Amino acid sequence: MLPTGPIPESAIEEALLEAVRLHRLHDFRGALALYDRVLAHVPGHAAALAHRGRALHNLGSRAEAMSCFEGALDHEPLYCEGWYYLGIAARASGRMDTALQAFGRALVLRPAFRAARANLATPLLAIDQFGAAQDVLAERRERFGRFAEDELA
Repeated sequence: MLPTGPIPESAIEEALLEAVRLHRLHDFRGALALYDRVLAHVPGHAAALAHRGRALHNLGSRAEAMSCFEGALDHEPLYCEGWYYLGIAARASGRMDTALQAFGRALVLRPAFRAARANLATPLLAIDQFGAAQDVLAERRERFGRFAEDELA
């Protein structure tokens, strides 16, 4: 258990792991408190910003979540998961062009990113790119087999 107050440099990763553990338990507010403590010490910590965004997204604060994802990517533009999370939040907010760009960027960085490929079809369908969406899904099936339900979220 981490003590209250400022997090020492040596405990940053421990705090981040604990925040992710809380997040997985759906204790989003507890996770947010730890993400905020990490960010108070290291304001540009891309993983903490992105995970903070995920917690906010799960709490329904989509605009603030998008801001966290964008901040993470400002600090670490090659952060593949950051692009993916931005795509998820953009899609949920109806910003399909942003979602399309974010999922595409994640796939440029990691071509075998299954969840990004699976989620790429949704914004394509939303902007009436049916052929492109079918191509994405066919390529995904060819490369990786059937979809797992949890990859489509």
